[in-house]
Amino acid sequence: MSEFLLIFTMIVLSHDKIILTMEKVNLVSKTSVGIEQYQFENTEVGFASAEKEEKNIRKKLNLPASDCLVVLNREKKGYIHVGLSHMGNLPEATEMSEPKIEKIAALCRMKLAKF
Repeated sequence: MSEFLLIFTMIVLSHDKIILTMEKVNLVSKTSVGIEQYQFENTEVGFASAEKEEKNIRKKLNLPASDCLVVLNREKKGYIHVGLSHMGNLPEATEMSEPKIEKIAALCRMKLAKF
């Protein structure tokens, strides 16, 4: 088992914006080694590009990985929105009064890496 884990958090912020974060964490020392952020349009092409970026990073770094999807887009506009009830696996993030990307990524890390 690897001591490192990649945690991807895809955040659908609005009808036109998707943010993908990638955090590399050390499971032994329970620390974050680094976090990167990528921005895409909330369109079919943008969503596919975000998925492709995640796949490329996974392949390049060749480490175990896990992910979260957070849908904050409350308008029924854009490719991904709250009306798609099957989307999103981090409901705690939708309850935040002021959702911030760093806090949402931390919630995902706590859920998946347990720290």
